[in-house]
Amino acid sequence: LVNKLVNAILEEGHLSPEDADDSFKRFDTLYLAKTGEKIPVSLSVSMIKDERGAAVGVLYLARDMRESHLLRELEKSNRELREATAQLVQAEKMSALGELSAGVAHELNQPLNVIKIICQSISRDLQKNRYEEVTIRRDLPDILDQVEKMAQVIDHMRVFSRRAEGMPMQVVDLNTLLEGAFRFLEQQLLDHGIQLVKNFAPDLPSVRGDPIRLEQVFVNLITNARNVLEDCGGADRTIVVRTYRVGDEELVRADVADNGPGVPEKLGGRIFEPFFTTKEPGKGTGLGLSVASKIVEEHEGRIQLSSTPGEGATFTVVLPVVGSA
Repeated sequence: LVNKLVNAILEEGHLSPEDADDSFKRFDTLYLAKTGEKIPVSLSVSMIKDERGAAVGVLYLARDMRESHLLRELEKSNRELREATAQLVQAEKMSALGELSAGVAHELNQPLNVIKIICQSISRDLQKNRYEEVTIRRDLPDILDQVEKMAQVIDHMRVFSRRAEGMPMQVVDLNTLLEGAFRFLEQQLLDHGIQLVKNFAPDLPSVRGDPIRLEQVFVNLITNARNVLEDCGGADRTIVVRTYRVGDEELVRADVADNGPGVPEKLGGRIFEPFFTTKEPGKGTGLGLSVASKIVEEHEGRIQLSSTPGEGATFTVVLPVVGSA
C-alpha cells in the first residue's frame, strides 16, 4: 500500500526526493484498493537527511481516514438534518400564524373600537366647548390601556413567528399557555360554528419547555381538529381541551379531542409520518402532526392518539413535570 502511495505521490508531483528544503509535508489522497474501493488516506511525508543536511531518504506515513471521513460525513448530515428540521418547524409555524390571523384581527379590533369611541366622544365635547380637564385625565389612561393591549398582541405574534433556535427553556404553566392560544383561536372556531370546551385542572404542575414551540403544538392540534369538523359538517361540532394529571405520576397531560369521524385504524400508525396527509393535493403539507410530535419529543414527552371510527379522535400531549427524572 505504502509503495503504491509513494509512487502515486511522486507521479503527482507532491514531493520529490530531491526536494531537500521541505522537511515535512502532509496531504490527503485516495488509494484505489483491489476491490475498487477508493480509500481516503492522510499521507505524511518527511525527508531523511544526514549530518550534512543532504537528503538520503524519504519517510512516508499513511493513515486510513475512512473512519474520520465517515464521522465528518455524519456530522455534516446531522447539521443538514437539524437545519432542515428547523426550516420545517418554521414553515409550519408561519402556516399556524396564518391560521391565527382571524383571532389577531379580533383581538386588535376590540381595543381599536374602544379607542375610536373615546376619541369620538372627545371630538364631540371639543366641538361643543364642554370638554374638561377632569375628563381628559379619565379618558387618556383608558386609551393608553387599549394601546398596551394591542402592543401585547403584536409582540406575542412577533415572538411566535421567530425561529426558536437557542431560545431558553422556561418553567411553563400549560393552563396559562393554552389560554394564550385560545385568545387567538376561540374567535376563529366561533366563526366556523365550532364550540370550544375548556376543562383545566386547577392544581396542574408546571413543565419545563419553550412556551412558543409548545404553543405551536397545540395550535396545530386544535387547527387539525377544526379542519376535521369542517369537513364532516353537522350541527354539534365540539373541540374539548383538557389538562390533568393521573395519580402521582410525574407527568402532565393535555387532551385535544373532537367529535368528528375519527381516524381509521389503518391510518393511525401513519398519522405522525412527515408529509402524510389525507387532504387533497394543495390543501395540506402533511407536516403539522409530524412537527408537533418532533417538538414534544424534544421536550422529553410524547403525543398519543386515541380514536374510535365514528366517535371522534383524541390527541394527548404527555410532558414531564418540572424536577422529574
